[in-house]
Amino acid sequence: AVGINAEYGVPIDLVDVERNSAVVSHSSCNPEDKNFILATYRCQANTTRLDVKIRSIEGQYGTLQVYITPRIQPKTAQLRQYQIKPLSLHRRTHILDDSRPFNVLKLTGKFSLGK
Repeated sequence: AVGINAEYGVPIDLVDVERNSAVVSHSSCNPEDKNFILATYRCQANTTRLDVKIRSIEGQYGTLQVYITPRIQPKTAQLRQYQIKPLSLHRRTHILDDSRPFNVLKLTGKFSLGK
């Protein structure tokens, strides 16, 4: 692929990947147009793979749109859409690990179950 354009409607962070040789260009966006990020990755010659990592904000959700432009002629673009879920930083666990932190709610005082 020669170029990849990424658009996203809520704020996210693009995380650097050390093994990428692509050149990243960030363009300014207008949040009123429902675009918070517009980034273009230009791949070097003979590049056949690109790793992109994103960090979403918990509770924010939307669709990440990626336009992929291959090197072939005539120039075309493929649109890929990825849904970012609002609880994307959560994951299901089947085993409770007591060594990990978790939230605790303690209620103390003079009250009964009926109150």
